[in-house]
Amino acid sequence: MSSHLDLAYLAGQVGLEAFAFKIVGKAAPQVLVKDTGAWSKWVIANKGSISDHALNADAGRRLLGKVVNAHQAPSSDRVEAALRHYALDVPDEVVEEIMQRSQAVHEYLMSGREPVRDLLKDVDRRDTVLTLLAALVAKYVGFDGPIVGCERADGGGRQIPPWWPHRGEGARSVRFLCERER
Repeated sequence: MSSHLDLAYLAGQVGLEAFAFKIVGKAAPQVLVKDTGAWSKWVIANKGSISDHALNADAGRRLLGKVVNAHQAPSSDRVEAALRHYALDVPDEVVEEIMQRSQAVHEYLMSGREPVRDLLKDVDRRDTVLTLLAALVAKYVGFDGPIVGCERADGGGRQIPPWWPHRGEGARSVRFLCERER
C-alpha cells in the first residue's frame, strides 16, 4: 500500500471499517433513531418541507434520499465499537482520524485540493489509520506483543503507541514478503 499516499489512506480506512464490522457485527449501533418506521413516516410527512430547501427538483429528490437514510449510524461507529470491545483506550485525536474518511472516499484525496500539501502530516494520518487496523488485527488473533505505530520516536522512527497494552520487549520490525504466482 505504498504506491500512492491517498490510495493507502483510503484502503486503510475501508479495511479498518470492514475489519471492525467482522469484530462487532451487528452489535454496533446500526441506527440513530428509536423507531425506523416512525422515522420513515416522519420523512414522508415532511417531504414537501424538506424538498422546499433544495435548489431544484432534482436536488430535492437527492436531498430527500439523504434525509430518508440519515437514521443510519455511520460505519465509523463500528471502529469505535471494536476498539471498545478490546478495551483499547485510544486518544480522541487518534479516533478523530477515522471520521476523516469521507473526503478520501468521495474525492480520492485525503487533504483536499490545497495548493501546498503537508506530506509528513498526511503520512502520519495514513499511519494512524493503519496502526488502528494493525491493533485490531493483533487483538483479534490474540497477539499481545509490541506493535510499532503512528507515534514518532525521537530521531524520526516509530515507537509503540502509548495506548497499546503489550507484554514483552520493545518494538521490533519484521516484514513478511509474499510473491504472487504467475
